[in-house]
Amino acid sequence: MSSFPRADELIEAYEDQGEALERLFHARPTLAADPRSRFHKLSAGAIQDRLEQDRQELDLWVVMMLMASFEAAIRTDAKDRIQSRTRDEVRKPLRILHDKHEHESRIRLADILAIWEDHAPVSASAKSNLRILLKHRNWLAHGRHWTNKSGKLPAPLDARANLDDYVQALQANAADFPRG
Repeated sequence: MSSFPRADELIEAYEDQGEALERLFHARPTLAADPRSRFHKLSAGAIQDRLEQDRQELDLWVVMMLMASFEAAIRTDAKDRIQSRTRDEVRKPLRILHDKHEHESRIRLADILAIWEDHAPVSASAKSNLRILLKHRNWLAHGRHWTNKSGKLPAPLDARANLDDYVQALQANAADFPRG
């Protein structure tokens, strides 16, 4: 069983943090006056700017974590299908992929997704949305050291909805997805 947080847990934490930032925003005068505060002696505008930056960073982190959780589910499911010898359409191609890359450290996520997409009715828009999220995830996870040309990053709730669409398409082919 994976200890990685599920999407609903990530969204719950995101909403908690969003509320906390909103409450801090309304408490700007108190924060500026408190010598124990990191915001001590900052102007209301400076505090507002910091909190807005914090919110933007929170959005980035949550999208990255949603994608990491999604990838963990895909990889765990593939491993479990291979080991459990499930009798579904994707097990054999996953097994072949696994055997082909047996001596490599890791199978590419794109290869696992390609197998699923060959066997499940994933819409073009769900595929496109996932690819955009993967590009954003890579940009975020690898230090943002290149120009991200993927366009505007979806908000966490939109990213969650896009991932849910993709997962539901896979579940149409394998009701037990994700396993493990």
